[in-house]
Amino acid sequence: MERPNQSSSPSTAAVLRAMREAASDIANVRDGVLVSRAIVRHTRRLLGTDMAYLSLNDLAAGETYIHVTDGVRTEAYRSIRMPLGTGVLGAVAAGGAVVQTADYLSDSDMNHLPDIDEIVREEGVVAIMGAPLRVGGRVIGGLLVADRTATHFPRGAVEALERMAELGAIAVEQSRLVAENAALATEVKSAEGQGEERLNRVEKVLRLDDQMVQSLVAPTGLTGVAETLSEAVHMAVGIHDARGRLVAGRPLLPRQAFDHWEVRAAVASSTQSGRSVGVRWDRRPYVVVSVTSGDEHIATLVARGPVEQIEGQLLERAATFVGAIMLFERSLIDAYNRAQSALFDDLVSDRSGDRHALTAAAQSYGIAATEPSAVLAIATSPTERYQALNTTRAAIRDRPAVVSLHGSEVCVILGSPAESHVVHALSNELIAALQTEGMSPLIGIGHADGSEFIAGAHHQAHRVLAAEVALGWRSGYADAVQLGLAGLLLSGTDRATVDAMLVRTIGPLTEYDETHSSELRLTAWTYFECGTHLESTATRLFLHRNTVRQRAERIDALLGPNWRRAPWSADIHFALRVWRLSEAGLVNENPSASVNTA
Repeated sequence: MERPNQSSSPSTAAVLRAMREAASDIANVRDGVLVSRAIVRHTRRLLGTDMAYLSLNDLAAGETYIHVTDGVRTEAYRSIRMPLGTGVLGAVAAGGAVVQTADYLSDSDMNHLPDIDEIVREEGVVAIMGAPLRVGGRVIGGLLVADRTATHFPRGAVEALERMAELGAIAVEQSRLVAENAALATEVKSAEGQGEERLNRVEKVLRLDDQMVQSLVAPTGLTGVAETLSEAVHMAVGIHDARGRLVAGRPLLPRQAFDHWEVRAAVASSTQSGRSVGVRWDRRPYVVVSVTSGDEHIATLVARGPVEQIEGQLLERAATFVGAIMLFERSLIDAYNRAQSALFDDLVSDRSGDRHALTAAAQSYGIAATEPSAVLAIATSPTERYQALNTTRAAIRDRPAVVSLHGSEVCVILGSPAESHVVHALSNELIAALQTEGMSPLIGIGHADGSEFIAGAHHQAHRVLAAEVALGWRSGYADAVQLGLAGLLLSGTDRATVDAMLVRTIGPLTEYDETHSSELRLTAWTYFECGTHLESTATRLFLHRNTVRQRAERIDALLGPNWRRAPWSADIHFALRVWRLSEAGLVNENPSASVNTA
């Protein structure tokens, strides 16, 4: 197989424009087929592919079939029906995850059908990528793009396709509801009023759909959605982010409720099923509906329970729109951050190029070429990234800094003044702000003597962060000086390896301390830090010299007398430094206060 071309990711501005245009079509065009065709056309143009198409699932037949296309040449391709689970189309429509192949016909990982392969060959299709259409946890079809040359689609293109698939699912479901409503209206007329209750339910969902679609193009955002939904279900509704923080509507459940196992279980059940789930909190009934994007839980709708079936359906339907709006707002954040992200990437990659232009760009954010600067790497989980970014930005305020997402981390390049005490004070502020949002932040710090050395400082901050993880820290910050050689040598080491090393070297001391509530490890650590002088050790521990001597003899009995002599003393001292660093992160909210191992 020839080497596939690398497709480019669409710009954030292009994704936002395509989403706005698709949302406008959904809001203003009543013909479902025309709306689906428009979404397929927007998707093809956004990703720059040779073709795009949308499929719908026929569960009774166990198949998915192509519904609308753009750029397809042959009637045979436009008429494809595939068993669920076969090819890219069937895999997307059945599995609920993005699937792509750079060369479909040569891809042995695909479940091929000979007749479909022949149709693909006649169409000239080589590369295919598809994203599922989801409604209320169900996969109802797929949105796919294809190229007539071998192509690999990068992460940015994958995410753009997923965003368009979210809107495609809304359009398809709205079209289905309109058709169901028309059929029910005819049925009610011919059956002399029978089925009228069902018709009323569908009409309520359609009315909500119309209002929610308008919210996609209105400036009111989630606040407008919460108000519209409250009116539709005749009760207060709250919209919470993945961490439980209220972002719109009424505060029916406090943030701490989302840490309780019953509420967590209800949200997880809703995430799995796509349905509303009842739960009790503080002896009151509530209903929660999970808002998801792919496998990611991004928000939760909360209403007072119990609710009638129709109210539950309205909440479930609204979750789809809440997800679309939150993803749209996330794209806006990406667009806002794009300039800083590009500058951050250039500074930390240390790419050669127009160094003068890069220095000038950094200077515009207060990061000087010849003055001290610092890099802070903040560990986050995928569900916390955007909230952590926003909270960090707010805490930074008007300081000279660049703030950007970088992989799974939120990173800050802090301009002058960036002396250690300034950076440590900022780290304390960031930890306090992030903890207020329910996060447990770890921060690694690297120092640079100017913008030219930021790449090295970022690498150092990342190593410090990895060492903090290896040491088992729950929350806190440190730099290379605070961790010392003992800490940095652990960078990239898993916690189990660290624990095994501690057991092997100072395990008897740990067991004795835990059994007798003693401080032999602290005594041994202080003894080494004081240059193996008993007098200095006693002074530092505020103990009598004889007490320290007795403890040293107890350590002799547990570890053997060689623990004080080279080369064994180096291993014991190293292990005690690692233990001390581990304790600093586990015991103190601000480990820097006790990280000093010198």
